[in-house]
Amino acid sequence: MRKLTVLFFFGIAAATAYGIGVGAGGFGGIALPMGDMASEDGSDLGMSPKFGGKALIGVIPALDVEVAFAYHLSHKYKDWEDIPGVDEPKTTIIPITFGANYKLMFGDMGVYFGGGGGFYMMKMGVAGELEIPPFPDPVIITGDVDVNKPGIYFGGGFLYSFGKLALDVSPRFNYVMNSGDFEGPGEATIEGETYEGTITLEKDYKDMYVDVLFGVDYFFM
Repeated sequence: MRKLTVLFFFGIAAATAYGIGVGAGGFGGIALPMGDMASEDGSDLGMSPKFGGKALIGVIPALDVEVAFAYHLSHKYKDWEDIPGVDEPKTTIIPITFGANYKLMFGDMGVYFGGGGGFYMMKMGVAGELEIPPFPDPVIITGDVDVNKPGIYFGGGFLYSFGKLALDVSPRFNYVMNSGDFEGPGEATIEGETYEGTITLEKDYKDMYVDVLFGVDYFFM
C-alpha cells in the first residue's frame, strides 16, 4: 500500500511538471441489470442506486485516463415472494475499473467515448429466521457468497464545463465474466447451537448491466 501511495503522488508530480491535466470526480446514478442477470431464470435482479468516484489524468487534451470505483447499494429480487421470517436477499457490487476516454469538445460542451476493464466484486447475502418443525424455536440462518471476477465496460458521455468544473452525464454497458460455481460460508443457529456450513451458487451465465450516471468532475490543473 505504501509503495502504491508513493507511485500515485509521483504520478501527480510528473503530470504537473509536463502540464498534463489532473482531476477527480464523483457520481451517482442507477445500474440496470440485463439478460440473465435480470431474467427469472437467472439472477432475477432489479435496478440498484449506485455512487462512486474517479481520478482523471489528461494525457493529451482529447484523451483522459480514468481510474474509478463504485458501490451498488442493493440489487433486490424483482419477483421476490415474502417468506415469513426471512429477509429479502440483496446483492451488492463494487466495481474497480481502469480505462480511457476520447473527448470531442465544442466550446464549453463536449462528448466522449471510452472503455476499459476492471474487477467486479459481487456479494450475495441471505438472512432470516425460519419456523422448522420439530424445533420449538426459530432457526436463524445467515450466509454470503462472493462472486469476484474481471469484466469490461464501454460507453460514452456528455460534458458541460464551467472553467475547471464540468458536469458529466454518462451511460455505460458492463460485461462481467463471472459464470461458474462459487461457494461462501453459511450458518444455522438451532436452539442456541450454531452450525457452520457452505452455500453454493451455480451460475451458467455472465452478468450484464447498464449504468446511467450523473456526476461532477473537477480539474486541478
